[in-house]
Amino acid sequence: MFKPEIVDNKKNPKACVKGTFAFQVKGLSEEWSDYKTLDLTRLRKGEWIRLQLKSGELLALITALDDFYNIYERYGIVRGEKDVLITDANIKTVIDKLLSSDVNLKRVFAEGGPELVTKTIEWLGNSSVSTEIIERLRRLDISTIERVNSILGLSQLKKVLEIWRDNKTNPDEDFWQEFFEVNAWTISQVFSAPMVILEDKAYLGGKEISNRGGTIVDFIFKNRLTKNTILVEIKTPMTPIIASEYRGTYSLHGEFTGPVNQLLNYKDELQKSFYTLAHGEATSYSVFNPRCLLVVGSLSNENIRGRKLKVFDLFRNDQRNVDIITYDELFEKVESLIKILEYEN
Repeated sequence: MFKPEIVDNKKNPKACVKGTFAFQVKGLSEEWSDYKTLDLTRLRKGEWIRLQLKSGELLALITALDDFYNIYERYGIVRGEKDVLITDANIKTVIDKLLSSDVNLKRVFAEGGPELVTKTIEWLGNSSVSTEIIERLRRLDISTIERVNSILGLSQLKKVLEIWRDNKTNPDEDFWQEFFEVNAWTISQVFSAPMVILEDKAYLGGKEISNRGGTIVDFIFKNRLTKNTILVEIKTPMTPIIASEYRGTYSLHGEFTGPVNQLLNYKDELQKSFYTLAHGEATSYSVFNPRCLLVVGSLSNENIRGRKLKVFDLFRNDQRNVDIITYDELFEKVESLIKILEYEN
């Protein structure tokens, strides 16, 4: 092994690299370490050693040393630790040729596949030169940026839709709580307004002296523009909506009507406790007759149609303070948005 070292040679700056040849041996821990085969200071008269490099090895050594000379020429002596990416000498020429040809770019992405696009986006997101990237993006035509943004948004929408299709019968409430926490924008589709999560598992007051009886809502959203709050309760797509038939008509299931009453109670508690919870200080949100949303059940899972659908819609449309949407209705909105974006693209 040859160990090169960049040095600051004042007498001859061009002679800026020195090095040592070292033999190595693999130890018990499978790690390589230097092995002193022969101490040259102990050579006797007439004794000598010979170090031979094959043509390929010599070429590799000269090529690698050339990189060290280039590093010194560009950076000089670097104090501390610094990572330097060694590339081919003509790398800029290669990249310029790629970027100037749509045919070449298509070939590169065809061979790299989606993984190459993913890695590129991840690098852009984590890059330490984000300011430079933003400056370069500003030079792009606005329609190009809008198209890229649309493609990325479309990808996210399709990912969410795929999660729904894979979990239509998932009864785990924690799973859906986490889903909406990560994909809070789906709630905006219900209200056609920019919504953000203000708090999840939010305490709304109502505790007794015994520290029991406090109300906790799944999510509090707020309108990004008006700052007014929206209370959101999340059930699962498997939560039953319709109960059994009685005297020629269907009744509503308790697991469906219960959360509706819960939300009304949450709203009442929040309005009563707002100034106490805010401690009399200015807040980043408002409580002006807040809306309530219940995400619950699935029309398709429960095969709700005909008379069952009539009972459900009559009840839902009669609610003045609680908006109710089923999972399949919510994701139908997402699917419609995908179709619109695909048409535009």
